[in-house]
Formats: sequence, structure tokens, C-alpha cells
Amino acid sequence: MDRASSAHLATYEKFFILLLYGLFLLALLHQLGTHPLFQEEPRRGLIALEMLFADELIVPTEFGINYYNKPPLWNWVVMAGFRLFGQNEWGVRIFSALSFFFTGILLAAFGRKHLNERVGLYAGLFYLASADLLFGFSVLGEIDLFYSFITVASLLGFYHYSQQDKWWVALLLLYGLNGLGVLTKGLPSFVFAGLTVLAWLAYTRQWRKLWHPAHFAGIFLFLAIVGGYFYAYSLRAPLEPFLQTLLSQSSERTLADESSTGLMSQLLRLGKHLISFPLHSLLLNALPGSLLLFWVLSKAGRKYMKQEPVLAFCLLMLAVHFLPYWISPGAKARYVYMLFPLMILPGVAAWFYTNPAGKWRNYVYDGVYYLALYLLPIGAIAIHFIADLQVLGSLRLLSVSVFLALSWVLILLMYFRLRALRPLLLFLAFVVLRLGYNSIVAPLRASTSDASKDKALGIELAARTEGSPVCFYKESRPSRTMVFYYERDKQEVLAQKDSLEANIWYVLDQDYADVVLSEELTRFQFRGREFRVGKVE
Repeated sequence: MDRASSAHLATYEKFFILLLYGLFLLALLHQLGTHPLFQEEPRRGLIALEMLFADELIVPTEFGINYYNKPPLWNWVVMAGFRLFGQNEWGVRIFSALSFFFTGILLAAFGRKHLNERVGLYAGLFYLASADLLFGFSVLGEIDLFYSFITVASLLGFYHYSQQDKWWVALLLLYGLNGLGVLTKGLPSFVFAGLTVLAWLAYTRQWRKLWHPAHFAGIFLFLAIVGGYFYAYSLRAPLEPFLQTLLSQSSERTLADESSTGLMSQLLRLGKHLISFPLHSLLLNALPGSLLLFWVLSKAGRKYMKQEPVLAFCLLMLAVHFLPYWISPGAKARYVYMLFPLMILPGVAAWFYTNPAGKWRNYVYDGVYYLALYLLPIGAIAIHFIADLQVLGSLRLLSVSVFLALSWVLILLMYFRLRALRPLLLFLAFVVLRLGYNSIVAPLRASTSDASKDKALGIELAARTEGSPVCFYKESRPSRTMVFYYERDKQEVLAQKDSLEANIWYVLDQDYADVVLSEELTRFQFRGREFRVGKVE
């Protein structure tokens, strides 16, 4: 498959690329609020709701109990989503999807500035096509894509301004954004800020910049952001359990995790992680962009990386920031989403710089290219033979089939008639696949998932207990999805209560089957456990 090697984009190419960016945004927002909150989303929504109820910005709570696992910046973002879009699924998810999209825009602008227009715009598209992000986390109202946006902005901003010898801006931006990163996800941003400065100054032999006044000002800004928040927290609630929880979360990702007992089990766990983590978290999750690493690792690619400071920076940052997660068996794939741009930009640059015909790298990439294109007609047929999808009705399945089939025909016509646009058709196929995915998965989750049942239960419980308080008894914690919709509809916290009193509705799990209820409202199942809702005399 031919690729234009020129850095210059023809007007029609640029128009089509901009159209693709717009289509990616459309695909990210399509059906975003259709299905109920699930996985960790209801936790994020719950905490933001309770902070709104209490008019509280400093001390996050869950079920009315102080929440220590994460600082509150993402909660503030979700609260803003609630203010703008209502207390609903859109409010929880919108800024996660937008963070993903604008990370792609940021990467495109950065690549365009420091390399050329073609490499930059393609790099942004490859990032937006990352399989795990496009079809997974960008659907969720979770912390990770927002945190990735902050972290990527700090790294790219640091390089951009340091290359212009604007060290005040570079260091204040790096430390300031990583200070916000601490308020988003805790301690990892300490490492990001420190390793970035040390690694780049060592590589460029600019050690004297460590004594630049801007460096001390950046550290002061970082400490002011982080210390200012924790000081404000200490005035409202005990600080020690919060800090202990953040520290313990960091240790759980390392070999210090107490869940691994014995040296041999730790070594086996580490060995398995060293093999599986890079394959899964980078190569698989970042497809198709991760395939371009093959061009980076080629002889010509390695030579090219040394010639371009921006590519050396990206690969250095990729190495130094991936290493702590690589040697930490407790690390999860989503922890390294912010490293995808650092891998993709050098890959795209090498892809355009060195592309000998007939090499095995091209065959591998072209295989993925044609697979993505032919998933459209395969999907159009396959959805009619998947038993779980039949609940959506033949009309919906037929409409999705027609959409996928017509899109495939259009892409084939463009493939044969518009040769210069062939490389871009891969991204068009990914957009179409995401739209088809939205049209099937979102309504399926909305109608048949456990989360949909929990949502209905929460709404029903709020309606049937109107005017009366509801608590869960001791450790009888039900589904967070149920609790989110209960709290949203009733505008009050479903809190824990350790004593039984009259005229209060209690949620009790099967561990408290001996509690005699004078009135039982309903029963339900959650994770194989039976719950009752009732009152005592």
C-alpha cells in the first residue's frame, strides 16, 4: 500500500483529515448517555453527587463516609458535568470522552509544530484509533483519560518551551500540571514530574538547569497546589488516613504488595508481568498505532530517531515512565494510557521516513488495514447470528447492517478512485466500527445488563420511599449503580447506619437475615447475595 512521503498535504487531503477528526468526535459522543453507569463509573458519580449535596469541594465522601482512594479533581470535573448536562450519564462521561479527543488534537498540533503537518495529523488519528481507548475507556466516565490528558500536556509542553529556551514556562507548566495530576490520581505525578526533568536534562547534558530559578519556582508551584489542597483538607477532616491510603495504593503496584507471599511467588509474579504487561498494555491496546514501532526499531528508523530531538524526547520519556509500571506487578494497563502518544508520534514519523516496499513490516500493517476494512461487512452479517443481540429487534439490527454495508461500499469506492486517501481509510473504518459498536452495545447495556436492572431498582427505591429516610445497615452495601440513581432521584445520601431504629428503611444483606422486619418493601440480588429493604418496629 503506497503512502505519500511528502510532508505537504494537498488541500483535499487536509480537508478529509479534518473531516475524520470531526467524525471521531461524533463517534465518541454518539449514544454516550444511552446506557446506565457501570464498573467504576457509579463510584465517580456518587462522590460528585454527594459533594454537590453537601456543597463541599475539599472532602470527598461515598455513602456519606470520607473517601480516601483518590483526591477530588476528577470529582470537580464530574460536578461541572452535572452542572452543564444534568445529573445523568452524560454528566459523568462527557469530560472523559473530550479528554481523549483533545489529547489527540494536542498530539497532532505538537507533531505538526516539531516535525511536519502530515506526521502530526496522522499521529493524532492513530492515537484516536487506539483500540482499547476507542472501544473501551472512552465510553466510560473514568479518571484515566482525563489524567492522561493532563500528563501528556505537561510532557509535551515541557519539551516545546524548553526547546525555545523558555524555561520559566516549561518548568512551571510541567510542575503545575503534575500538581493537578496529584489532585487527580495521587502520587504517580510526583514521579512523572521528577523523572521528566532528570531524564531530559541528563540526556541533553543541561544539569545546570536544575539550579535555574524557574526550577525552584516550579517545585514551589507544585508544592503550593498539592500542599494547599491537603492543608485545606486537614482543616476539615483527619489527614493521616487519607495520606496512608494514597501511600498504600502506590505500594500495592509494586513487589511490596503483601498479597504476594514468599520470594518465589513474587519472582514468578514479576516474571509473568514483565512478559505480559508490555505486550498487553502497549502493543495490543494501542493497535494499530503500536505496529509502527516496527519502523522505529528498524536500522533506518533508529538512525532517524537520533536525528530528531523531539523523537528522542518521546522515546526517552516512554522508556523512563514505562519502566516503573513494567517492574510493578500490580500495575494495570490503564495506568500507561498517557504513554501512547509518546509511542505513536515516533512510530508515525519513522513510518513516513523509511518505508521500503515489500518488507515484512508492510505486510503486517497491511494485514491489520484490510482486517479493519473487512470487519464492516463481516459485522453486518454476524450481528444477525449472535443470540444475545436478538433482544434489540430485527429493525435495529437491520439498520446497523445496512449502515455497515453501505459504509464498506463507500470505503471501497474511495479506495479504488482516490489513491492518495488510501492510508486514511483505515481511520474511517475505525470511526464506522465505533458508530456500529455504539448502536449495538449501548442499547444492549441499557436493556439487558445488570447495571440496567440496578438503575431501575435505584429509581424504584427512591420513588417508593419518598418522604422517608433510607440507610444501609452496617456493611450491607448494595450496587453503586443502584445507589447512584437512588441518590440522584431522591437528592439525598444513602448512608451507612450501625443501629436499628423505627421509621427508617434499611437495606440489609443476607448476613443480617436474623433481623426481623415489621414491613418489607422489596428484595433483590447483588453479586450472588440477597438483600432486603424494610423497616423494624
